[in-house]
Amino acid sequence: MDAAVTLQLSRLLKRLQDLLPEPLPEPFDSGWYRWTHTDFSIGHLRNVSYARTTELNRLCGLDEEIRQLRTNTRCLLKGKTANNVLLTGPRGCGKTTLMREVLNEFIADKLRVVTLNRRYLQDLPALIEALRRKNDCPVIIACDELSFAGTGVDHLEVKAALDDLGQLDHALMYATSNRRHLIPEYHEENLTAHTDATGQVHPEETTEEKISLADRFGLWIPVFAPSEEEYLNMVTSWLGHLSKRKYSAQIEKLAVQWARENGSMNGRTALQFVNHLLQQNSR
Repeated sequence: MDAAVTLQLSRLLKRLQDLLPEPLPEPFDSGWYRWTHTDFSIGHLRNVSYARTTELNRLCGLDEEIRQLRTNTRCLLKGKTANNVLLTGPRGCGKTTLMREVLNEFIADKLRVVTLNRRYLQDLPALIEALRRKNDCPVIIACDELSFAGTGVDHLEVKAALDDLGQLDHALMYATSNRRHLIPEYHEENLTAHTDATGQVHPEETTEEKISLADRFGLWIPVFAPSEEEYLNMVTSWLGHLSKRKYSAQIEKLAVQWARENGSMNGRTALQFVNHLLQQNSR
């Protein structure tokens, strides 16, 4: 190749490298980060600010779930053995708030939290490789609403990436999902199941392969929908936090009616009801 052309290509490559961000920012200190893409679809981390620290107090009935998540996170920070975590449960039951607020408690202890949107799951191997080179700090990859329906991401690649993550002693993955097994399972997959002479059922291996992905999360924390009493306690808590209005039998009646009309009785519904109530009163 001509020397002049080689020199021009070298200069062009250098300019392109200067334009592209490093996968991990410097300094990669404690705090919250988001994995995002440049205009060239190059993945990298961006520091984000997050200061909300009060919602955990309004998650009624989740004391044991909060304790488990705190204990696991504390073990990571102390260099002890800890597990990837999967929080599952119906919509609005507090999974995201629980994960976010507990992790935020440990930011002062130099924890790094990297939020990974499920549309970037294909970048998980690249993110893990970047974290492998930065092994002097505890990191948790947090993925909200982890699922694979319609994402175009191969769950086998994610499973392999989680196996690689398991080789790191300073990084874990925390995820929330409405599905216990993360991937939709279809009736057709079981139509080919058969029995042998003893009558033993042999499930289709495809289904087993799908279920095995959830097994990469050593700590499974199910989050159940609150009872009516816990729901009303959350209404009381939000009402006291957002206004000076006193809780009353009339408000309780309206709160239950609101939940029934919306088809759910959970923390999200409680906050939405209080917002609606205060809007009505401000007219």
